[in-house]
Amino acid sequence: MESQLPRPHGTSRAATLWLLHSIAAIALAACSMSDVQGAHGNETDRLALLEFKAKIIVDPLSVLSSWSSSHHYCQWHGVTCGRRHQRVTILDLQSQELSGTISPHIGNLSFLRGYVPANLSSLSKLRELWMGDNGLSGEIPLSVGNFSSLEYLHLGNNKLRGTVPDTLGNLRNLIFLSLAKNNLVGNFPSSLTNISSMEALDLAINQLVGSLPLDLDITLPNLQFLSVMYNRFTGSIPKSISNMSQLNDFQITSNSFTGDVPSFRKMSNLLFLGIGSNYLGRGLANDLDFLCSLTNATNLYYLGIGNNSFGGEVPKCIGNLSIILDMFVLEGNALSGTMPSSIGNLINLEVLSVSLNNFSGSIPPEIGNLKKVKELYLAYNMFTGEVPHTLGNLSMLAHLSMSKNNLLGTIPSSLGKCQSLSFLDLADNKLAGAIPPEIMGLSSLSIYADFSMNNLTGELPVEIGNLKYLGELHLSGNKLSGKIPSSLGSCTSLEYLYMGDNMFTGPIPSTLSSLRGIKKLNLSHNRLSDQIPDFLEDLNLTSLDLSFNNFRGNLPTRGVFANTSATSVLGNEKLCGGLPEYRLPKCKSTGRSTNGRVRNASIYTVSGILAIAFMLSLLCFLWHRKYRKTVASSSSKDRCILIGAEYGEGAEVSTHGDVYSYGILMLEMFTGKRPTDDMFRDGLNLHLFAKAAFPERVLQIIDPVLLRESHDEDDGRDIRRTQRSHDRFLKIQECLVSIVEIGLVCSSEVPIGRMSMRDVAAALQAIRKKLTGS
Repeated sequence: MESQLPRPHGTSRAATLWLLHSIAAIALAACSMSDVQGAHGNETDRLALLEFKAKIIVDPLSVLSSWSSSHHYCQWHGVTCGRRHQRVTILDLQSQELSGTISPHIGNLSFLRGYVPANLSSLSKLRELWMGDNGLSGEIPLSVGNFSSLEYLHLGNNKLRGTVPDTLGNLRNLIFLSLAKNNLVGNFPSSLTNISSMEALDLAINQLVGSLPLDLDITLPNLQFLSVMYNRFTGSIPKSISNMSQLNDFQITSNSFTGDVPSFRKMSNLLFLGIGSNYLGRGLANDLDFLCSLTNATNLYYLGIGNNSFGGEVPKCIGNLSIILDMFVLEGNALSGTMPSSIGNLINLEVLSVSLNNFSGSIPPEIGNLKKVKELYLAYNMFTGEVPHTLGNLSMLAHLSMSKNNLLGTIPSSLGKCQSLSFLDLADNKLAGAIPPEIMGLSSLSIYADFSMNNLTGELPVEIGNLKYLGELHLSGNKLSGKIPSSLGSCTSLEYLYMGDNMFTGPIPSTLSSLRGIKKLNLSHNRLSDQIPDFLEDLNLTSLDLSFNNFRGNLPTRGVFANTSATSVLGNEKLCGGLPEYRLPKCKSTGRSTNGRVRNASIYTVSGILAIAFMLSLLCFLWHRKYRKTVASSSSKDRCILIGAEYGEGAEVSTHGDVYSYGILMLEMFTGKRPTDDMFRDGLNLHLFAKAAFPERVLQIIDPVLLRESHDEDDGRDIRRTQRSHDRFLKIQECLVSIVEIGLVCSSEVPIGRMSMRDVAAALQAIRKKLTGS
């Protein structure tokens, strides 16, 4: 987290510039020049500005294009003059990406890069210098110490190097100093402790070393903001910090501080306390006693103590911390014992992280009181007991991580009420039972879902198809069984899918061909069978593990299968062929063509052709009978789906509606799928399913029964691939594409786009003749 700077007080120019600083500013405000400067001073300002422009070598936004003699310099972009004497009082070039060097002749205006000359006595009344968020390099010039009236100095977020000059200690009126996000080195600048007026000091994100001064409470009594985060400071936190009652923000994150944390009892104005990522604590029982001293800080909203060496238990007094606390980070320590139930009192928490500790016992059900929490991290502990059902109360929860614990029982279905959940990690526990369909129905799960390394059983809920936006799914290391649901193909955003070490059976569903963005797929150590589908070749997989299953037939050779280091098929004894590196036996009968596609290589029997021809004849018969008896015999749910959408909108009955029903019936007969199957939900229907495969992948959605190969292992009379069988395959493929096309046209949502029944009959007859040759 970057330093959070305090806002300047009042309605002065500084307050205005503070707002500009939020979008990165470079502004120089100068006091009004004296009357004696006259016309000569005007010419000096104009020449100084032109010299400024001449030294800028990069002006990508052309902001200095107006700086010419055709306009008075007070009208130039970014220049503001005083009304009385027309002298430059403000040069405001906020975040214009300017780069270059500064001439010594314009030291009384501004500089972006380089050094400031020594003759800057004319700026002795300068009150505000805002040069942050640019590309300034070099060292901080010693002459800055001559700005004796300076109150606000912002040089943060540049590329300044070297040490902080001692001359800054001469700025006795300084209120605000930011040197953050540079490359400064050396010790804490002791000269700054001479500036008792200082209210905000930001030295964050540099390479400063050494320890903090011991007497900050005396030397900087008015300090409200102190940030030295992301440096290399060592030693202990000075006990004098306890006396700095005006301090609002104290940020020392990511240093090497050690030892005990002092009391904050007198710091009732504290808003932000960040002491994480150090070496604080001694691993002892009383390490967190200082937390109880924070109960006086009633406006504390951030408390970060993670990634230290704190030991012992979390005191119950945390329930008395500020009611407005919204971020509490305890992760990465050696904390033990149970989580106090009083955590439930912090009802405005939005982030709670206690991961990477040694907490034990049950997760307190009072955690369900944190109804504003968005991120909850409990992973890598030793929590036992069940997952609290009260987590279902957390309607705003987006990230939930509970992995690497010893949680027991079932996954509560109440998690399905967390309608904002996008990240869920329950891995490496002892959870049992089925995965609740309520969770798989959470369409908000869009980043990550991990149920791996548990004892989960049962089938994978078909509701998994609702996870259309999920990027990563882990199910490995459970006892899940049954077929892989075809609805998994609706998870079209999946990039990583791990389902190994389960008991899934049956073939890989053809609907997985819709996972066009998937990169890694692991189905190893299951009981999957049938042939490895050809569509896996067409996916952009970088890793595929199908090892230790019951796959059979010829191994594909294209796509990911061509990368033998990225593909594993070990332990599938019925596989053959493939690249030599797989060391599989040669296939006794060719199951694939040289291009590796399953369907293109399959040898289709005459009985397969006859089956398709019979279905075509049946469709023609249904046309002659006006197929109404078939539709009437369907279930009420099927009939509803077979009816054209226009009937639901009050349209008159017409033959267009009959054609729609006929088209759906065709698709049903040739795909083997019913319009009421579980996979068709959330906008997906049989028409769209077929349309997505048309025309290149039509064979992947055809009912496998129609494309069954003839095998006779007993007498070895398998049909060999010949030119004749290949021609037969091409004829079947062409006819099936035409059939699906007719079904799609007939079932179009727009009635006017549907074929007439007479044209449908003629087209089917033509396909039948082409298929049978008669």
